[in-house]
Amino acid sequence: MMRKEMEEVEGGHGRACGVRLGRGIAIVRTSHGMTRKDLAERLGVPYHRLNHWERGDCQPPIRMLAALTQVLEITFEDLIAVGEPQSQNPSPVP
Repeated sequence: MMRKEMEEVEGGHGRACGVRLGRGIAIVRTSHGMTRKDLAERLGVPYHRLNHWERGDCQPPIRMLAALTQVLEITFEDLIAVGEPQSQNPSPVP
């Protein structure tokens, strides 16, 4: 992914957004009763790639965000919000 595309996905906030996104993916995935393997298979990506996304090591490509939000039945904005630290996100998981 090109740096400019990454900044668009991250909102210009670098790794912090990647960590929030990864945390959001993990929280919503588990709330749907899905394992990493289940979600990776539904998205058609290797398990280790999903693991990197959830840990915040890297972010999913832009084209994968639509698939993620569809499979997890959540908007991108809500996915990021769910991954916020508890002190900043008092609302329950959707």
